[in-house]
Amino acid sequence: MSASSIEGVHKYTITAWSDEDQIIKITKQIEKKVDVIKANYFTDDQLFIREAGLYKLQTDLVMQNPEISRTIRRHDAKITEVNPTYIIVMKSGRTEDIISLYRALDEYGCVLQLCGADQWGNAVMGIELIRKKLGKEAYVLSTALITDAAGNKIGKSAGNAVWVNEDKLSPYDYWQYFRNTPDELVEKFLKIFTEIPMDEIEKLSRLQGSELNDAKKILARAATTIAHGAAAADAAERAAAALFGGGGDMQNVPSVEIEMPGQMGALDFLCAAGLFDTKSDARRMIEQGGVQIDGEKLTDWRAVIAKKPEFMVQRGKKTHLKVIVK
Repeated sequence: MSASSIEGVHKYTITAWSDEDQIIKITKQIEKKVDVIKANYFTDDQLFIREAGLYKLQTDLVMQNPEISRTIRRHDAKITEVNPTYIIVMKSGRTEDIISLYRALDEYGCVLQLCGADQWGNAVMGIELIRKKLGKEAYVLSTALITDAAGNKIGKSAGNAVWVNEDKLSPYDYWQYFRNTPDELVEKFLKIFTEIPMDEIEKLSRLQGSELNDAKKILARAATTIAHGAAAADAAERAAAALFGGGGDMQNVPSVEIEMPGQMGALDFLCAAGLFDTKSDARRMIEQGGVQIDGEKLTDWRAVIAKKPEFMVQRGKKTHLKVIVK
């Protein structure tokens, strides 16, 4: 069971090894107890397993046998961890995809499916399929979901994903996300997203008031370093210092290039810079007093922006963007 975005509405995953008619009968029985808004039915070949099949292989075996590496590439799997004694190979996809790699690597190691708590039903279905079709044992490791201060899931399906890919979220915005962590989540995020020793995390978690901001900066730097590297973390810190501390190098502030043949309407300008998806969103934010251009609040959505080489635009309190005119 998992909560939806609507209060009081929950989603259930029911796994049953039976035909479709029987599943529909089961659903009708459930409808006698609860109000079912929508029911989706999937058969084995329609299910997409979002979990990853993890394979633990001996490092020396992989190094000595080139065929193993070729097998991993053929199945679009990837090596996620390398140790002196073992490596971890990950494959995600449908149950059949995971089983295919399982068959190919079976003689070299064992399989473990890793999933979030909300995907337990699908994971169990995957290992049941392996047992039934291959007669082999497989295992599942389920982990608790990462949640926000209100207890809501953080992730793509919840619409609040924190992207690691910088095409989705810049290293600066990634740094800012952790810098703005709610006080009550600092200790939790330090434990999840950093490799800081536990005794140091305990010390940081005891900080109170304004001193807790130091812990948030340490969290932001550590998390960004892991995701994007030390150089990106340094640049993000310098950009934050330039924007909020009155110092630092403005060259590190996130930027975007746009075409601007001449003067441009404010709504067109903001959308071209990628700050808003629609003009109505931009207009709404302007009317709420949430847009600044070069430090001046934009009060009229009908305003015209005169062309110049560079602009510094602020949306809300936390989003800053340098707009460079080609």
